[in-house]
Amino acid sequence: MLKAGLQFLDSKGIPSIHTKDGNRHLLELLRIVKDKGDPIARVSVPFHNTHKMPLSGLDRASGMAADFTGEKLTRNRVKIFINGVIESGTAAMLADDADRPSHCGDPIFEAARFAEAAIEIDPRGMQITVHAIGDAGARSALDAYQAAHDAIGPASTTRTCRAPRAEGLHLQGRLCQVQGTVHRHDPSMLADLGIALTLCDRRITHEA
Repeated sequence: MLKAGLQFLDSKGIPSIHTKDGNRHLLELLRIVKDKGDPIARVSVPFHNTHKMPLSGLDRASGMAADFTGEKLTRNRVKIFINGVIESGTAAMLADDADRPSHCGDPIFEAARFAEAAIEIDPRGMQITVHAIGDAGARSALDAYQAAHDAIGPASTTRTCRAPRAEGLHLQGRLCQVQGTVHRHDPSMLADLGIALTLCDRRITHEA
């Protein structure tokens, strides 16, 4: 199945992808496919940092990043899930859910904890990819980047905030990638952090 997926990407002329999460096992499987000479896109697989994981766990991320530095396979990113999704009511939102008064979603990764992680990850030379679908979650991510900027200066890697929804934004700039929506009052933070904006409104799907 993995090989078929890579062949599909090759047939569509897609040269590079990144997975939403992953582990060393996935990278080892991808390396087997690559070493057999089969067509393979450039694949970036992040280290999944959970809310229960101590900051010392990032040593594993650094180790795996050092082990996969080739042209085709890299692991120079850390993935963090701040919240869930809007459809299930688990995305962290600034306003109450229209169907559930007094409910603003269910944060997974607390803002202060995420800020600590951002301050630790950036000096390691790795990007951060954040799932923060709700506007409150995206604000937590921006606040964390600001905390990292204040603590350690300008970012050493790339920050991007990616929003697949029409009301969201694709913010591309300095340290990280965030999938989600951004409140209309928050873009003022982007200029201060050196984050540029583009729109990403489509995803590729397999034909039926």
